[in-house]
Amino acid sequence: MSPKVENLLEKIFAQKIFIHRPPVLVDVGASGEVHGKFKPIAKYSICIAFDADDREMHQVVSKDSNDYQKLYVVNSVLSEKDDEQIPFYLTKYPYCSSTLEPDSENLKHWDRADIFEINNNSTIKATNLTKVMNELEIKSFDWFKTDSQGTDLRLFKSIGETLIQKIIVAEFEPGLINSYIGEDKMHSVLSYMDKFNFWISDIKVRGFRRLKPYYKDNFFNNIEKTFFSKCLKQSPGWAELTYINAISEEEDFSEREFYLSWVFSTILRQHGHALDIANRGLIKFPNSLFGELAEFSLKKMKIPWYLLPFYIVKRHLSKRYKS
Repeated sequence: MSPKVENLLEKIFAQKIFIHRPPVLVDVGASGEVHGKFKPIAKYSICIAFDADDREMHQVVSKDSNDYQKLYVVNSVLSEKDDEQIPFYLTKYPYCSSTLEPDSENLKHWDRADIFEINNNSTIKATNLTKVMNELEIKSFDWFKTDSQGTDLRLFKSIGETLIQKIIVAEFEPGLINSYIGEDKMHSVLSYMDKFNFWISDIKVRGFRRLKPYYKDNFFNNIEKTFFSKCLKQSPGWAELTYINAISEEEDFSEREFYLSWVFSTILRQHGHALDIANRGLIKFPNSLFGELAEFSLKKMKIPWYLLPFYIVKRHLSKRYKS
């Protein structure tokens, strides 16, 4: 991030409210590395990273353990229940491992079905978010990201509605096709989040190509396999959803939560929302820092004067081309 943003973050997180209660970031399904969007505020934050597939999680410990104020790596499968033992399916591709069994019957129609092949099926010890919160003496979460391969919604709901209402950012990666048996699909996430005062900041649709692996293996040589994807349309398979808390006037949000809302919105490049949060914060908590935050957000939405000619020419050429 820019030096100006770094300076503002230093000012924000130097305040007493953050010395005693730093931001709490949760990454469920942190295979390979902790969520990249956390990096701008890592040194100010407590991060809890979950992943049961330690084929990849060891990288998190060695790579990110010095970046955070505190980093807790939980090498345990996460469940919404109190069960101590739960099935776990280790797949060929580690990032697809899940507590749910891959839906091989449905997946056989898609070109990447092989990544869901089960290498090992075992019963392992599970934990839940309530237990972890109690063990770490953490009372709430501020940014909750989950990519649990089919169980995002049930894990999120297990936090309880009281805590959910105070979360600033929530990220999910629900399915659109049946990749796992009994998985939480995107329509369920959308329906559940309508209960709360969150708005969708971003949605990225990812997917596979509708081609049975049999055809790929028997009708294409190795060179053709490299290029066939250019000729075949990708279909939606799952989506990356980002929600931001609207920080309703009717609800009692603290000064800490207003600051975090501005910080998170700025990281997510939602400068219009950040501007509104800063202006409302300035009214609710007479503090000159909210004025600085509002000024920064406003500037981020304006084109620098020296770039105006470039954008004017670009706009003119675009209109001319369309006509």
